[in-house]
Amino acid sequence: SMIRLSLIGNDYHYELENIIRLFYPAQKVSADSGDFMQITAQVEQTQLAVCVIYGAQTAQREIRRQDPAQDEILLCKLLFEILSDYTGLRPGWGLQTGVRPVKLLRSLEQQYGEQQAKDRFENRLLVSAEKYALAKRVARLENEMLCKLYSNGFSLYVSIPFCKSRCSYCSFVSHDI
Repeated sequence: SMIRLSLIGNDYHYELENIIRLFYPAQKVSADSGDFMQITAQVEQTQLAVCVIYGAQTAQREIRRQDPAQDEILLCKLLFEILSDYTGLRPGWGLQTGVRPVKLLRSLEQQYGEQQAKDRFENRLLVSAEKYALAKRVARLENEMLCKLYSNGFSLYVSIPFCKSRCSYCSFVSHDI
């Protein structure tokens, strides 16, 4: 079975598909057909809309379009809210996919300050308070280590795959065993 993702007036397939995978990791997503669920993400001149059809049920959310630079994140947010309501799931990392959360938090804190970074993490990206606190703790520990590096030092990231499944956050090549 497949989920059909139709895009009207936008080309945000990659990020919208990542949001779908948060809720349905085993389902294939296609632009051509879908017998499991149909999702339409539409950008119009004055509004953004997401419609999800699942069997006989239909859910639709719309928001007034303000800044075209925000279209992608707002469509993802609309889709996240619909799928969260439908499944009863609320992934703790929210819309946060594809970038290490601590790296993003550190960047937001440098750009906006600690409180505004927290607000963006929790309200804009829908990251839970628990996951924000975890990212904050890890950032503090990383900062302590990074401060000890000499100017010619380097950081080494070692990935130890322990997950039973691969989430959309992980950009590393992996295979089920």
